[in-house]
Amino acid sequence: MSLDAPKVPPAVGLPPLPANVVADIHWPGVFEFTHLFRGFRLAMNPTKLVIALLAILAIYTTGRLFDVLWGPRVYKDEIESFRDLPSAPYRQQRAERRDGRRGELEDLLQKAAADASLNLDTETIRGLCTAPRAAERVLRQAYIRQFQADTVGATIAQRSDDAARLQRRMLVLHDTVGHGIFDSLMDYEIRQFDALIENTLTFVRVSPIHGPANPGGDENQAISGGLFSKNPARLFRSDTMVGCLVNMTITAPYWLVAGTEPIQWTPAADAGPWQGWADVWLLHRIPYLLSVLLLLAFWLVVAAVSGGLICRISALEFSGSQNLHLGEIWSFVRTRLPALVAAPLLPLLIIAVLGGILTLLGLAGAIPWLGEILVGMFLIVSLVGAFVMMLVLLGVIGGFNLMYPTIAVEGSDAFDACSRSWAYVYGAPWRLALYSVIALIYGIITLLFVSFAAYLVLALTHTFVGLGTNFFGLVHGQYNGLLKLDTLWPAPRINELSQPINWWAMNWSEWTGSVFLHCWVFTVICFIGAYVMSFHYSIHTVLYFLLRRAVEGQSLSEVHREEPPTAAPVPNAAPNAPAEADASTPPAAASEGACSK
Repeated sequence: MSLDAPKVPPAVGLPPLPANVVADIHWPGVFEFTHLFRGFRLAMNPTKLVIALLAILAIYTTGRLFDVLWGPRVYKDEIESFRDLPSAPYRQQRAERRDGRRGELEDLLQKAAADASLNLDTETIRGLCTAPRAAERVLRQAYIRQFQADTVGATIAQRSDDAARLQRRMLVLHDTVGHGIFDSLMDYEIRQFDALIENTLTFVRVSPIHGPANPGGDENQAISGGLFSKNPARLFRSDTMVGCLVNMTITAPYWLVAGTEPIQWTPAADAGPWQGWADVWLLHRIPYLLSVLLLLAFWLVVAAVSGGLICRISALEFSGSQNLHLGEIWSFVRTRLPALVAAPLLPLLIIAVLGGILTLLGLAGAIPWLGEILVGMFLIVSLVGAFVMMLVLLGVIGGFNLMYPTIAVEGSDAFDACSRSWAYVYGAPWRLALYSVIALIYGIITLLFVSFAAYLVLALTHTFVGLGTNFFGLVHGQYNGLLKLDTLWPAPRINELSQPINWWAMNWSEWTGSVFLHCWVFTVICFIGAYVMSFHYSIHTVLYFLLRRAVEGQSLSEVHREEPPTAAPVPNAAPNAPAEADASTPPAAASEGACSK
């Protein structure tokens, strides 16, 4: 579009004014990183959100089944202790907490023994102290029975106070007995992700800057820039962006396989040396590691399928394809599922093989007299192997998120996914770092918008449905003294969409209704997580296109497409061959017609 400039006579000795002026700028052509801002629209594709939601539900369901299998084995803030303490002090703290749990349960059971209906004698109490789940069931029944007795004839205010006290007692009991392994892992990951959001907003100066030395203090006191700490001892802290990412990707998975109670379990003092270690491995460590391996394998397959589908849809959308057939996309991902599963494992396998070779070479150092000489002479071989491992490790750190987009865009295998992602990491490292930071900041800002939209949906629903359910403040729960809808579903807050529900202060109908309400609210909240997953895969698909163009010069619209199956060629008919008879003509009639001709 052009606009005619006003016709003003030019000054003497000066060139004439231009006849046209710029009316529009194609920003993606000028600043290529602005393509990343298409990530929100790509992530909001309903098909992607449903795929991500199903993946989250599958991971959550299997994790809960894992907790049912292994029971309460994690104490409060255990992962933080594993992160901050050396190995020996951590094991000692776990042993002290295990012994302390028995004492706390014994105290709670002795206080509950005043209820004659429980029939708790000294021997029963000692047996329950060694069975935390059974002790929790007995104490819950005692607390609920006492609460229901206290609420008989009580006023609404008294019932509300009694219900709040009951909920506090239940939460304390739950912390005393312990948490599930998956429950603690999920809670830790969510808290680290929330800290990542806060540190990112601090980094861009959107939120006030606070630090561990001055939490919630003066907003003008800058404690940290929010990106990373120059102190190596604080690498695994949650007060920087890098620290949160390290905790999410290293601390939590490492604790899962190395720091949990089945791994830290020690044999009894009176057990023999062989029997004790046989119990350690056969009854605890090996079954636990096998179950963790199966759980992680299932999660990897779920991530491969969901990530492959979302990346493939994003690749076709970004490249300008208008015909998106879900059946063809599923066929594409299904045929490349082995590559999607193997791509994240291949770098780890390379590092493990090289590390094993270096370990075998290091065994030569154990030879008396000659070993130290051989190690000194051939250390260069180990240094070369470690150098290769370093290149692989840095390539994994920078290009791990590009593996699924590589397969989705190129239709290639796991080796090509690794090689291309590493090539782009080393071919355009600063561009990759810049684009990654922009994608992170942009993703968190859009996540805040999505979370606020979800809060408005829940808050408006709670407000207007509550007017009817509570009959304008006249209808309360049977036991807890709160308004009826607040009994079933506590009002959401902008910073906490799901409030703790007092399941124990309800009758059977309120409990059933609360279960259904909680399922729907949980689904809405899970859509926020689905957006995070969809945005993660979508934005890294766009990032892959941009890096490929910068390194290899390929067009942004170039994407691998499956060739439709071609039919077998029909052989040429013989010359002067008679025409085929009509299909409706009987064979005899057709032959007679041919003869007559």
